[in-house]
Amino acid sequence: MSGHSKWAQIKHKKAATDAKKGKLFSQLSRAITLAAKTGRTDPEMNAALRLAVEKARQANMPASNIVRYEAYGPGGAALLIEGITDNTNRTSNEVKRILQTHGGKLAAPGSVGWMFNKKEVFTVSTKDGDTTEALELAFIDAGAEDITKEDKALRVIVAPERAEEVRTAMERLHITAESSAEWITQNTVLLNAADQHAMLQLYEALEEHEDITHVSSNEK
Repeated sequence: MSGHSKWAQIKHKKAATDAKKGKLFSQLSRAITLAAKTGRTDPEMNAALRLAVEKARQANMPASNIVRYEAYGPGGAALLIEGITDNTNRTSNEVKRILQTHGGKLAAPGSVGWMFNKKEVFTVSTKDGDTTEALELAFIDAGAEDITKEDKALRVIVAPERAEEVRTAMERLHITAESSAEWITQNTVLLNAADQHAMLQLYEALEEHEDITHVSSNEK
């Protein structure tokens, strides 16, 4: 009985240790996912992600995998879905289920990805009465590919290799801006009202998934 009791104690202690470790790994995995949601999945370009990954390594957490799914949504809109997971089979099945529930489907690798290019996007706030023409010219001279106006802000799209030049130009003009890495496409589709509503629900379902970091679409 003493041997059985000792084995029971060992099993109980191991179960408690595993539960504690599992909770820690879940917290670390969540931290990695949240850090990646800023738009950069390269730790060298994302200090928060680099710190989260380093903490995971110190805890001997199993490596998380960056995953990317190509899909079609309502109305045939193209989707790129990115995430970080420690269980690719689980995440793949859940993404597939979400797509099917909201009128989408997974696509073959390469069938959608060719439409998108990774860009650095700067968002510069502007105030009423501000002259933005001079700013736009400065950004274009520094290498901006496209500039659009959105609700008192300029959205500056730049190739990754020219991002530092644009950032330097902003610093020279004493401009602060938020930046993120985004998938941009010129092959846009215009959805009808019903498909737009369905696409919004699909977006929300995907972005609520704890493993998903980014969802990009060619919806206009």
